[in-house]
Parts: sequence; C-alpha cells; structure tokens
Amino acid sequence: MDKSGAERIIQIIRGTGILPAIVFKSCSWIEPLGKIFKQTGFGVIEVLFRNDGAAEAVKGIKEKYPELVVGAGTVLTCDQADAAFEAGADFLISPGFSNALVRYCLEKNRLIIPGCGTASEIQNAYETGLRVLKFFPSERLGGASAIKDYAAPFKEVEFIPTGGIQIDNMDGYMKNDRVLAVGGSFMAPYGLLESEKYDEVVALYEKAAAAAVGFRVDNVGICCRSEDETADEVKRLSKLFGSFTAEKKISVCCGANVKYHYIGGSEEKRYICVRTYSIDRAITYLKARGVEFHCESEIYDAEGNRVCIRLKEEVDGYAVFIIK
Repeated sequence: MDKSGAERIIQIIRGTGILPAIVFKSCSWIEPLGKIFKQTGFGVIEVLFRNDGAAEAVKGIKEKYPELVVGAGTVLTCDQADAAFEAGADFLISPGFSNALVRYCLEKNRLIIPGCGTASEIQNAYETGLRVLKFFPSERLGGASAIKDYAAPFKEVEFIPTGGIQIDNMDGYMKNDRVLAVGGSFMAPYGLLESEKYDEVVALYEKAAAAAVGFRVDNVGICCRSEDETADEVKRLSKLFGSFTAEKKISVCCGANVKYHYIGGSEEKRYICVRTYSIDRAITYLKARGVEFHCESEIYDAEGNRVCIRLKEEVDGYAVFIIK
C-alpha cells in the first residue's frame, strides 16, 4: 500500500468519526452487519482478533462487501498481521506500541495504528513516522482532557481513543480537532449481536453517528429588502419577546440565534447556519441520507480546513449552511 492508499483509509475514518469494534463469534453476523453499514453510509469496521474466527470474518466481509474498509484490531504479533493481511484487512490496530510489529508493517507498506498511552510511546511512534495513533485505554488515562494535553506538543498527531467511551461521553472527544474518530464495541455490543437484535444495533449506530457530528443550530438569518424593513421586523419580535434591539443597522442580532440583515436589492433571503464538530464528518453523515451540496459554496480557513458548505436543498425557503 502506498502513502496515498493509507491516506485514503485515514480520510474515510476521519469522515465517519466512529470506528465500531466487533468480536465476530459467528460469520452469520457478516451479512446483517454489512447491510447496517451500507444502510447508514459508514464504510469502516474493526474486526477484533480475539478469537480464532477473526481472520475468517475479515475474509467474509471483504468478499461480500468489498467496498467496506476493514481493520484488524487487537493485533499483537507479526504472524497475526500476516493472517489479517492475507484475509484482506486494509489496516491494523494494536492495543500497544511494539517496535517489531510497527516496523514489520511499515516494511510491507501497510497501515498500522498502534496504541499509545504515554508521551514516551507517542514520541516513539512519532519517530517512526506515524501520525495516527490509538489512545488506549482512554478513559482510564484521562480521556478527552489527556488527549488535549498530548496534542499540544505532538502537533501533527491525530488520535483514535478507545476504552470506556460511550455515546454519553463522546461529546468531549468529538469537539477536539485532533480526534480522528472514537472507537469501541459500544456501537454494536456483543449481547445485541448474539441475540440478533440488529434493529437496536442500528439505533445505537445512528446515535453514535449523530453524536460524532454534533449538529446544533447556530443562527437563523433573515435578510430584508431595506434598512427600514429590517428595523420593522425586529420591532415586531421586540413586542412579542421584549429583548431584541430595534435599531436601523446593517446587521441586527436578535439574541444569540436570530439575525436580521439588510443586504440591499429586491429579494428577501433567509438562511439557517448549523454548526458541527467536523465538516468532513457532516458531509459523510448527510450524504448517506441523500443530501447534496453546492460544492462551489465551500469556504476554507487560512490553514486549508473546510469551514463552511451549503446544502443544495432549501428548507421552507431557507438556505442551509453547515459551519465549523
């Protein structure tokens, strides 16, 4: 695998923001789980090498769903790495940092994401050229705040925290731009898979996906035809709620979430700005639900990061922008 292949896999993981980790007790789980991933639009999974059937599960997934990106997790030895790659695994994840395993994978030009939990381990990984690391066991090591601390000196490193993460505590991680994704079995718990409660797995996965994007309405903008109309509209709201500024201004902010603007011209325009933790994750999430975008509307910051994009579809006459 060349560098571009590794970057493609990393970008797919970045776009989903979540990495479900599964111990396959039975290959009968492959088809329903594959359908779930296709249905939800997220194309990456980690198969944990904690039983004898792991390699067979990887092979079965890649044969039936070749478009899915499959990682082999809990890989401890070079022999396990060979078995995973022979089965079709696209990348490896190890719980700790092993010089022998890392160098073996790099010599084969294969992507490995080793686990690190200390500054020394992160620095060792950094010196080998790795820039994406697993942070494990995350919650026991300080969670999101620890990653924030480590991200300061290791400015090029991105993390995939696992261990103790649940939907309820994902928020602190997903706010951090240096968190590539969060991983764990909480999205597809063993008990639900064993009892074939796949609808509940879908519900959990959807909740995790929504938590990863963190959508919330930032502001609603109403652009009026004239300064006088702007002031009149704000006065109407002030009569109802008694808390808005009613001045003739080019831009009038009505509280934190409603903005009236005078932009000139004859056409009244309205917009909704929805904020997200990550534009990349938001695009992946919304595309999976049939949403299209005005690509020419993309806005980038000085560092080349995408910070705004507009949806093609309007909502009741409101243009919708996704912003970082």
